[in-house]
Amino acid sequence: MRVKGEIDAYEVMAVNPYKALIVPRMVSGFLITPILTLIGTFTGILGGYIITVMVQGSNAWGFMGNLFNWLDMTDILGGIIKAAFFGILVILISCYYGFHVRGGAAGVGQATNDAVVASVVSIMVMNYFLTTAFFGFNI
Repeated sequence: MRVKGEIDAYEVMAVNPYKALIVPRMVSGFLITPILTLIGTFTGILGGYIITVMVQGSNAWGFMGNLFNWLDMTDILGGIIKAAFFGILVILISCYYGFHVRGGAAGVGQATNDAVVASVVSIMVMNYFLTTAFFGFNI
C-alpha cells in the first residue's frame, strides 16, 4: 500500500493510517493465533491418538491416562498466551516493514523477506523469555 500511494491517500483524506490499517491487524493477530494454536494442539493430540491406538494397536485408556498424567493445563495455557504474544509480534514487525517499504515491487519483496527473518528471530528470542517466565519461575 505504501508503494502504490494508498497510505498517502489515507493521510490526505485525514484518516489515521495506523488506526485504519494496523489496529485491525493487531486485534486479529491477538485473537486468531491462540485459536489456531488450540486447533493445532487438539489436532496433534487426536493424531497421536489415531496413530497410537488405531495404527499401533495400543490401549485407548492407556493413551488417555498417560495424556492426562503428562499434560498439564499450564502447558496449554502457556502455549495460548505465547501464541497471542507471537501474533502481536509478527503483526508489529510486518506492519513496520510494510509501512517503510521503498523501491517498487523489488522493495516489497525485500521488505517481505526482511519481515519474515525478523519475525522468526524475534519469535525465538521472545519464546526463550516467555518460557523462562512461565515455567522457569513456576508462573
